[in-house]
Amino acid sequence: MTIPTQSNVNFVDSMQVHQEYEQLDDGQWVLTRNDMVTVLKLFEFIQESIVVTQSTRMSDYSFDEIPAKMFKGGAKEIISPDVEMRDSTYWEGYRENVEMTRGEKRMDKFVRGFETIRGFKFLILAAKAVVENSIETSKPNYIDICPITTVVSHNFVDGWRTRLSMRTTANLHKHLFFLGYYARGWDSRKNYYNAEATYSLNAKNYSVHEFPRRTLTLQLSNEVCSPGDHFLEHDKDNVFMSMKWAKADKMMFYNRQQLTFEYETDWGLRAVVGAKREKNEGAGELRLLPLSAAAVSDPSGEARATTMRTTETTVSLRYAPGETYINNKQRRRVINLDAPVFSISYTHGFDGLLDGQYDYNYTEASIFKRFWLSSWGKADVTLKGGVQWNQVPFLLLIHPASNMSYLAQPETFSLINDMEFLNDRFASLMVTWDLSGRLFNRTPIIKRWHWREFIGVRTLWGSLRDRNNPAAARNVGNDRLMLFPEGVSVMDPDKPYVEVMVGIHNILKFFNIDYVRRLNYNELPTSPKWGLRYSMSLTF
Repeated sequence: MTIPTQSNVNFVDSMQVHQEYEQLDDGQWVLTRNDMVTVLKLFEFIQESIVVTQSTRMSDYSFDEIPAKMFKGGAKEIISPDVEMRDSTYWEGYRENVEMTRGEKRMDKFVRGFETIRGFKFLILAAKAVVENSIETSKPNYIDICPITTVVSHNFVDGWRTRLSMRTTANLHKHLFFLGYYARGWDSRKNYYNAEATYSLNAKNYSVHEFPRRTLTLQLSNEVCSPGDHFLEHDKDNVFMSMKWAKADKMMFYNRQQLTFEYETDWGLRAVVGAKREKNEGAGELRLLPLSAAAVSDPSGEARATTMRTTETTVSLRYAPGETYINNKQRRRVINLDAPVFSISYTHGFDGLLDGQYDYNYTEASIFKRFWLSSWGKADVTLKGGVQWNQVPFLLLIHPASNMSYLAQPETFSLINDMEFLNDRFASLMVTWDLSGRLFNRTPIIKRWHWREFIGVRTLWGSLRDRNNPAAARNVGNDRLMLFPEGVSVMDPDKPYVEVMVGIHNILKFFNIDYVRRLNYNELPTSPKWGLRYSMSLTF
């Protein structure tokens, strides 16, 4: 079996799979030999190729009935406890000998020859740090310095900012993990920190986020952020996220203490229970100005600005049957998106508990589904909705999932400013379609570049009831509400926000560019009508 020579598969120049079957005494045919040879080439202008071979032999087939007790329980896959600890003696007894070629026999000598080149080890260390976004400190490694992309960053309040982050690995302790960082804002002259201690009920091989997560985490942090930072996939102070298409001047300081218990089942259900106490203070151009003090004279608002304290608990459930992951040093990535993903969460705020000032209830639910469209690629659909049930200040209202950086982020709006719209009810629908080169592969000249088409649409419907609108006459002097920051608008419930995108992906096999167009609410002074967003990905 081979793949077509003109196939749009990145980095694979050619591939062959050779299989052999044998007939058993009872007449059944079974696979006994499976050999794969793949020729990889990074770029066309590089003449050298990499040949990857995999040889598999199978024998001693048994069709005896498996005891029914082996299938008891909810786990779809059961791994023998000693399967990863078998030594070479075990494998020498079971592995069939496959004759190696002359080149394969000399591979060890070839690699050792590279290691003797001056500076080669430092080059490998630097390349590994870039790819993994992490630096190992020892062998075996007990502490990772990561992420590297947050060492230097920039924001409106701090100007330039530096950060040193570390986290422990399972080589230090298989159940107890520590994570923390210290950061310094050089213009603001403020110090920031985050410290986390996590105890895992199940032992880990390297990192705490390995599946399944069954952890108890205590977090203490003192930081600065933008209201929309928690929607981002990357770290908020990632150096690449510092590049903004608009001035991100609405920020806030927060001091947080949080306790979270997370439990994942073997069959796809995740439950998270958390308690959080937090103090917020306006920063940059964001001020927390209570309506009850609106008559106090101070044009700058400094004399009226206050802090906000909340105490809340959150319960969330997420069901993703059959979901599997690959891990890196900071997080894990989902690699199969065949089944739908359902999630629901409920948050309750307590007035008077541990200095909490507000009683509130917030509910949110979402559904994600990927549709495979054969040679037409794949389409991702995400539907979300939420309700803030109580009267609350604007920081506790529903903020749009805005992304103000030039980096494309999944499930975010690319042309909405932070807090451009504030709602107490919302629904959003996001659809993206990756055509996987269906059109470009049939276009002369362009088909040689292996580009891939990408289109999408993102919509947001929201409404704000009068009881949460500080401009409503009924709320004059209300001590629960605060003045909206400059630039905040109220959505028309009959007019959902819509933005569309058209992109070219797989440029040079790793670079993506999207053109995004905003279709309505263009009359607002905060609205950009269009923009370009970029991303990088390595996929076959």
